[in-house]
Amino acid sequence: MANNSPAKLQAGHLVVGPRLQSLSPSRAPALACAAAALLGIALTVACFYPGYMSPDSVEQLAQARSGIFTDWHPAMMSFLWRFADKLFPGPFGMLLLNNLLFWPGVATICYRCLGQAAAPVTIALGLFPAVFGLLSTVWKDVAFGASMVLAVALLLDAQIARSKSALILSSLPILYALSVRHNSGPGVLPLMLYGAWVYLNIFCGVPSWRAMVALGILIFGLFFAIVTFVNRQLSAGRQMHIIQTVLLHDLTAISLAEGTIFLPKWVRPDGSVPTVEELPKMYHPAGLVSLFGGNPAINLQQTTDPADLATLRRAWVAAVLKHPGAYARHRISVFKSILGIGGPCYAYETGISANPFGIQMRPSELNRSVMHLLDIFRNSWVFRPWCYLAAIGLMSLVFLRLHSATRILALTLACGALLYEASYFFIVPSCDFRLSWFIVLTALLIIVLLARALFFERQNTGPSPLLNHPEGT
Repeated sequence: MANNSPAKLQAGHLVVGPRLQSLSPSRAPALACAAAALLGIALTVACFYPGYMSPDSVEQLAQARSGIFTDWHPAMMSFLWRFADKLFPGPFGMLLLNNLLFWPGVATICYRCLGQAAAPVTIALGLFPAVFGLLSTVWKDVAFGASMVLAVALLLDAQIARSKSALILSSLPILYALSVRHNSGPGVLPLMLYGAWVYLNIFCGVPSWRAMVALGILIFGLFFAIVTFVNRQLSAGRQMHIIQTVLLHDLTAISLAEGTIFLPKWVRPDGSVPTVEELPKMYHPAGLVSLFGGNPAINLQQTTDPADLATLRRAWVAAVLKHPGAYARHRISVFKSILGIGGPCYAYETGISANPFGIQMRPSELNRSVMHLLDIFRNSWVFRPWCYLAAIGLMSLVFLRLHSATRILALTLACGALLYEASYFFIVPSCDFRLSWFIVLTALLIIVLLARALFFERQNTGPSPLLNHPEGT
């Protein structure tokens, strides 16, 4: 008998909706999706060749070429760029890699969810301004998002086709995603739980929640340990202690709010600290860049001295404990800025920043046309992250009521996106849209999953030997 109730826990086991199976048994939709992915890659390269670079990108390329890596940027991406640079000097190798991760991932998800509509939707998602505008640039945020898209695609394919090879291959983009952002863990962990659920479905039948959580956390811990070890080996102790910039931003805000200086004395070379009158010239709630650049007379310096860092940590803890309200108001203000509440953040890169390598952007007519179109959306809701967070929240509520085989994936994706974005409440460095690119991708992927649940799965409401009955395995 068909199981027509929403997913729930029965006798310790997860019961979900109708069987998740391919909507396109013929080869034509698959070929169309492959063609759409190739077209997307070719169009992105044609529009943005050789790839945009911001100052962060230039710094990572410098590390790639020197072979001397620090922990300011996760070293794995710079290490990979070192090899890509030998094949395609400059940003093009990494531009190509990001798009080779993204477009096939989106095409696979659409193919598995949307049947005959998969190919045009693949193109539409990839060309959505908030997506396409950032595929232009070699950023770790783009590498993270593109890797996560491919990981989702492989896990979804493993679930539908019961493919052990797809399940195993998904570990590669997951490892890469974990390695390219310092705060990648909150976004990756829920996807690892979904991966554990797929594994248990393939090998053990209907999994229990306890088994899924235990296995997911175990694998996540293993992957996280591998990534941490590799990045530390590559950086070889060259620690820049990037968290100090956030702590100094917090202390500046609390000092300004309370009219008392909480900054340590080493923040300036001469041993002085900013005056209360100087703080408004230094502090900006939308980011911490103004503390370290702009006016050499009042800029703060950073340190690698262990004693100075210990002093900073003690000062930060004392100030936050003594003035939690000032700290909370500051973090809320910073977080609102990155969400685009009250105004847009920096939307996307527009070319190649000044660099010592002589790499320049020579805009083609196609590039100029595309950038003109992107400029139309620059200040619109399209580049406001709070809109995507709201959409994810609403769609999650819908999925909680749906009898859908894509429910688990949709909810784990939503959970990962929300946790990833929430981590920025404590560490966000600047009002930059690229930091929220992952939630844009998540919202669009959940729309695809929701479309399948609403318009395709109702045609198949029979029992699921794959998902509902242990004996079906």
